[in-house]
Amino acid sequence: MTQLEQKILTLLRERHIFDIAARTHAKWLADLEAKYPRGPRGGLNPIVRSARKMQDKIAKFGPEALVDDLLTHFVYVAERWQQMTDPDVARSRPYLRYVCACLPDSRPGHLEKHGLVFPIDHHFWDVWYPLNGLGCMCTVMSVSEDLLVRRGWRISENRRFEFSTPDEGFDFNIGKVLS
Repeated sequence: MTQLEQKILTLLRERHIFDIAARTHAKWLADLEAKYPRGPRGGLNPIVRSARKMQDKIAKFGPEALVDDLLTHFVYVAERWQQMTDPDVARSRPYLRYVCACLPDSRPGHLEKHGLVFPIDHHFWDVWYPLNGLGCMCTVMSVSEDLLVRRGWRISENRRFEFSTPDEGFDFNIGKVLS
């Protein structure tokens, strides 16, 4: 395990991310069980069969699989933050743009931030730098002045959001915390 992975694991423990993963795992499983209770398998429609496969997968891998996945993602986003905030890169690409995956099951708070552009040093990134929850697939892209103009993007205004914080435990910028 690398030194960065060790630091991130320590941070995840301090922020109780493992507990959050275990609670989320239990909730996902309970939600599926409630919606598609176990019973005879014969004659089930494909949606129910698919849900049962998901139940089995979630039950088999457990919350530890969520934690392993989180560690990989946090290492990536921490390294990405360091790349984007490197003085040479930041000089040529001084803005960041929040990009939500915009999937049917994307969280409303993440969708609400899609497309926002702020300077790298803006306080928005202290809280809303991805990973913003379990299963979050949001990303951030660095943006130059030229790209802003070509794409017709504008620097976002400070405003109040309907969803002011990410999911429980994910309201921090791993890259800044580790710097």
